[in-house]
Amino acid sequence: MPRFESTSPAVEVQKAQEDHCPPVISRADVCRTLKRINTRKAPGPDGIPGRALKVCADQLADVFADIFNMSLLQSVVPTCFKETIIVPVPKKTKILCLNDYRPVKLTSTIMKCFERDYSSAFNTIVPSKLVTKLRDLGINSALCDWILNFLTGRPQAVRMGNTISFFLPAGCRGSTWTQG
Repeated sequence: MPRFESTSPAVEVQKAQEDHCPPVISRADVCRTLKRINTRKAPGPDGIPGRALKVCADQLADVFADIFNMSLLQSVVPTCFKETIIVPVPKKTKILCLNDYRPVKLTSTIMKCFERDYSSAFNTIVPSKLVTKLRDLGINSALCDWILNFLTGRPQAVRMGNTISFFLPAGCRGSTWTQG
């Protein structure tokens, strides 16, 4: 007959603590990512050019590693990293309707370094459903909380020429325009 052993309370506590400890991002990872920045890309709402981040990668790596790790630890993404400016770019030379524009999102280069290549996979997913599925799969709960925070409350503005709208939560209608 098979023997089933119960898990001791100490092991249960350790498993719970491991589940709530977010992954750690190293200085070396941050430095390597900053050095790979494409300097030809437009800066995001923060206005920090990729070239400055790339050239100063060695000096900035510790600071951004601390910011990224604190963000993961607290399961909160700073709002300034979540802001996006949408620039409508014409698909054709003669514009007849709104569908003749392609929306281009300008996001913080720092956040692009942090999120790397996985975020576009979440563009059409309901964040709460995604996080529920990730938790069901046994993904670290602190990381799940961070992902939920990252995917929600993302302020967006639209820029046309020198005119930029106010930042509003994604999905809001009726943005008021201001001169930039």
